[in-house]
Amino acid sequence: MNLTLKGIDVSKHQGVIDWQKVKADGVQFAMLRVGYMSSSGKGYIDKYFEYNYSECKKYGIYVGGYIFDYSYSVQGAINCANFMLENIKGKQFEMPIAYDIEYEALNIMKSKNIFSKDLITNMIISACSTLEKAKYYVMAYLNTDFINNYINYNDIKRFDIWLAQWNKKLGDKTSVKIPCGIWQYAVLGNQTALNKNWATHLGSVNGINASIDVDYAYKNYPYIIKKYGLNGYGEIVIPKTYAIEANINNVSEDKITEIIKVLKEYGFKTQVKEEN
Repeated sequence: MNLTLKGIDVSKHQGVIDWQKVKADGVQFAMLRVGYMSSSGKGYIDKYFEYNYSECKKYGIYVGGYIFDYSYSVQGAINCANFMLENIKGKQFEMPIAYDIEYEALNIMKSKNIFSKDLITNMIISACSTLEKAKYYVMAYLNTDFINNYINYNDIKRFDIWLAQWNKKLGDKTSVKIPCGIWQYAVLGNQTALNKNWATHLGSVNGINASIDVDYAYKNYPYIIKKYGLNGYGEIVIPKTYAIEANINNVSEDKITEIIKVLKEYGFKTQVKEEN
């Protein structure tokens, strides 16, 4: 199914979010930071993860999660993934679970003179594989520079990419050449944030009083994840044929259209018959 979902990704840096206003502003999904793994090997839960998760569920916003890794070894990446698994157990996510390694870990590796493309690549593979074995739909968060210069891209292509590429023109995808399941296309903020390089473009999302990363998703992740019983949902079998009859007298055309849209999203074929 081809569709585009509008989303954001958040952490404690956005403070207390008014998710009802976020929903009203058209946001359909949120990637929540579950926490991070320090370079010393200690894991920390994001201050607002539990709050953000429960509020997103309350207001019908699709939820995904990510973990930020400061570690600098394959075992560290595996430990990072396991820490995430411990802290998302019992929850359900309609969007992927992502492993996020960036320049902080890279700089530590360089300072210890242990950096190599193979090392970072193997960390990504090990973390994502650990999450995948636990029946999660996983992806790797990477920016274009990281992909081009610091990893062996062909070795991790089997995982979906959550791509960070901020173009001069807001939302311009013409220069995005790397296939991605989610595209982080900008960091929105006010003029002060722009001046301090805390944002890439002027803008905001209602309910958030801070700079905010904004994303598009290009797969119907909620459908895929639920269909295959991933991310805490357990296996769901959709029958090949399943008839539902409903009396829709006195139901508005807009409401009928909305019902049909939801049914199609879950793989059902629909047909409306008028009775004389």
